[in-house]
Amino acid sequence: MLVVLLLGCNNTSDESVFVDPIIVELSVPCKSGGEPNLFVSEKDQVYLSWVEYVNDTTDELRFTKLVANSWGPP
Repeated sequence: MLVVLLLGCNNTSDESVFVDPIIVELSVPCKSGGEPNLFVSEKDQVYLSWVEYVNDTTDELRFTKLVANSWGPP
């Protein structure tokens, strides 16, 4: 009975259930900064936020949205 059960679990199908992902490298809109955060909204929109170092005393929180495989303006 155990042999029959194990043979029933054997997948002999030629169909592949794994799809190779497509990896696209995007340039980062940050000039001088850090603390990056990548976020996907409930509507599947992708956002990137970071802290931009403006000068010795000022930092700015900036963000951008991914549109057609490139980042929009910050």
